[in-house]
Order: sequence, then structure tokens, then C-alpha cells
Amino acid sequence: MNILDRYFDAVIFDMDDLILDNGSWYKYAYQYAAHELGYFISDECYAQLLGIPHAECDKILSKTFGEEFSVEIFNKVLQQQYQETLNKKGVKFRDGFETLFSYLEKQGVSIGLATSSTWKHVEMHLSQTRYLQAFDVICTADQIQRGKPDPEIYTLASRCMNRQPKNIVVFEDSNNGIRSAIAAGCMAIMVPNQALPDEDVKEKALLVLSSLADAIPLMY
Repeated sequence: MNILDRYFDAVIFDMDDLILDNGSWYKYAYQYAAHELGYFISDECYAQLLGIPHAECDKILSKTFGEEFSVEIFNKVLQQQYQETLNKKGVKFRDGFETLFSYLEKQGVSIGLATSSTWKHVEMHLSQTRYLQAFDVICTADQIQRGKPDPEIYTLASRCMNRQPKNIVVFEDSNNGIRSAIAAGCMAIMVPNQALPDEDVKEKALLVLSSLADAIPLMY
């Protein structure tokens, strides 16, 4: 198997905003929850929260809003709002994911999931789809100490898949996710959704694609 003449024998996907088209839902929920508590999350502030574990988001918001900001109440409102949207709209995948996944399965490529979200969050979204069982490996924030952009989660996923990082293609939507994959030694492909690639990401990523669908011809 080759992508741009590079050998690979495994693929790892990020989840939120990469295979799931839920980024705008989260942004709305964050800004809604802040508004309900009398705060304001700007687009610039929200951009800092992309691609990192939820606990790290809490720390950033606490530092931004001060001691009177209640992370507990904020997260309760946030999750209620997000769950309402999920219940109303259902799980939605980004363009090309299902086709790409099926192709990789047929080719016998090992497929993993490495997400900054918890197992509970993964289960909430994928339990009613075939993908919860279809991934060979699922690594979540519950299993690591340091979130993206630290390479820990991709190092863990590589080890669990029994693959060399240099032979793994990672698909990510965020700059921090790409940095994590590159630091782990993987080939990183960015498929942006809410954030454009930073200069270091454009320089070091294997590719920047507009859609997962664009990756399919490159995997043949």
C-alpha cells in the first residue's frame, strides 16, 4: 500500500470534527453555555479549545474567566445543549469517511481511532453504528496522561496496533492533532473543518485535503 509513494500498513482517525461532522454543534454548545452563565466565548477563544482534551478546555476557560467561573455548571449546560442537538440531528459523518473506511477494510489495512474524547463520548456517538466494533483499536483520553499536541495518544495507538509509527497514516482535523501525530512519528494528513492549518502544520504534514473523500484515490 502506498500514498504518494510512501508505504503504510495502518490508518488512524481522529473522531470529533474529523469523522463526525459535529464541530459546529460543539461550538454552538460552548458559546451557548457561556452565554447562559453570563460569559462570552469568542471565535478566537474557541479556536484554542480545538483538538485538546476536555479537561484542558476546562483549564483554559477557568483561566480566561476567573475564579467565579463554575466549570461544573458550565459543563452541565454544555452537555445538555449538545445532547439536544445530537438527539435532534443524529450522528452525522463527514463526507468520504464511510467510503474510505470500507475501502481500507477491504484492503486489510489495520484501522484505529485516537481521540481526545473519553470512552463514554465515543460510545455515545458510535454505539448505534457499526464503527464501535469495526475499529481494530480505539484509544481515548481515559488512557493517557498528556493530551494532544503531546504524542502520547498516537504512540499508544501505534503500540496497541502493533505497527511502526512511520508506517501509519493519521487523519486529523486540528492543528494540535496533526502536531501530536507528527511528534509520534506518523504520516499526518489534515482535513480541516473549523481551523485552517498553521504554518508549521502546512510545512510538516504529509498532505492537507479538503475532504476525506479526496484521500480515497490516493490509497489505491
